[in-house]
Amino acid sequence: MRGPIAYYRTRADAGYWSRHWAGQSLEHLLAVAATSQLTRFLERHIKRGHRVIEAGCGLGQYVIYFAERGARVTGVDFSEEAVATHRSAFPASDVVVADLTRLPFPDSSFDVYVSLGVIEHYESGADEILAEAHRVLTTDGLLLLATPYANASRRLLRRLVARRQRVLADAGGEFYQYAFDERALDSILGEAGFDVFERAYYDPGRGLRDLYALLRPRRGGQSRRPSAASRDRVAHAHAHGPLKRSVLYARPTLKALAHMQIVAARVAKG
Repeated sequence: MRGPIAYYRTRADAGYWSRHWAGQSLEHLLAVAATSQLTRFLERHIKRGHRVIEAGCGLGQYVIYFAERGARVTGVDFSEEAVATHRSAFPASDVVVADLTRLPFPDSSFDVYVSLGVIEHYESGADEILAEAHRVLTTDGLLLLATPYANASRRLLRRLVARRQRVLADAGGEFYQYAFDERALDSILGEAGFDVFERAYYDPGRGLRDLYALLRPRRGGQSRRPSAASRDRVAHAHAHGPLKRSVLYARPTLKALAHMQIVAARVAKG
């Protein structure tokens, strides 16, 4: 079987994201951004003076992070509550409520388009979003896009993952997101007019937790609730001390366990 892996839980509509961001702290997200592997990837491509749009910015930690480093950043989100929270903390910040399939900007408005964990939530595909990304980028513009990763362990256990997800769907779960392998994501972006030239993987701790949840013993067709001791063992296994971090972020481990992948892609020529 090929193609993206579908996951079912709750539909990721505007109401879902408003509830999600209501439980988050912008101050905490800024602190996380300062030390994350994802940020290091973004920093290689976003430079002082770049006109940057983050489409699906949530509370907007990266809008602030890169604006403070000299980029001209615009954040867009369809959650009015998330945008209001951001504006209350940073009134001068350029953050707007808009539909990512109909952005309120002229053609060629931006040098860099950032999309972190967005396109996977569109069950029928991200063609319209990517077409808008292509439109608002300059001819030498850059797309930085992250999605859940169909890593080696997820691909190896794909049939088991699919069975578990069918159970959730049959019980009333709604489509939540896709996870993509490299070939599937590159194909989607290629059809949208982008050429991928760099890729990185991150968040192996989340991938390890997901793998544990998938494989832990089940009773009566239901996952057995892990004991406090077993939860502590898993937490210890993916704790990000210096040694464990070096192991988790070794490339073979990332290919096997990373929860997310991020790519850099250029607007295709011709």
